[in-house]
Amino acid sequence: MTHARYPNGKRVVQPIQRNQTHHILGQWIRTFTIPNQSSEAKAWQEFDENGRMKPSAWYARIVDVTEELFKVTLLLKGYTGYLAYRHSASKESHQPLPARINQEKSGIWNHR
Repeated sequence: MTHARYPNGKRVVQPIQRNQTHHILGQWIRTFTIPNQSSEAKAWQEFDENGRMKPSAWYARIVDVTEELFKVTLLLKGYTGYLAYRHSASKESHQPLPARINQEKSGIWNHR
C-alpha cells in the first residue's frame, strides 16, 4: 500500500494494484503508460451552474495530471514503438488471447 494525501490534507491509503493493472494493460496493448491518476469524490458538487469546475485543490490536481500527460505525450511522440517493445512479447505463445491474459489462471494477483 502507498500513502497519499488528498488536497484537503487527509491521509488516505491507495492500493498499488490499480497502477499495476494499468501498467499490465499498457504492456498488452503495447503502449507507454503513466502511473498517475486523479479521482474526485462527490464530483457533482465541484461544478458551477455553467458546468465549469470550481477553483479548488481538486481542480489544481486535475490540471496537474493533465499537464503531466500532455508533456509526456510530447516527449514520447514518435518513440512509442521503441519504448513499448518487449523482447518477451516476441516469444509469447500462440494460445488464444483470453487464455494468455486470464488473470485468475495466471496467478498474477495471487501473490499474497
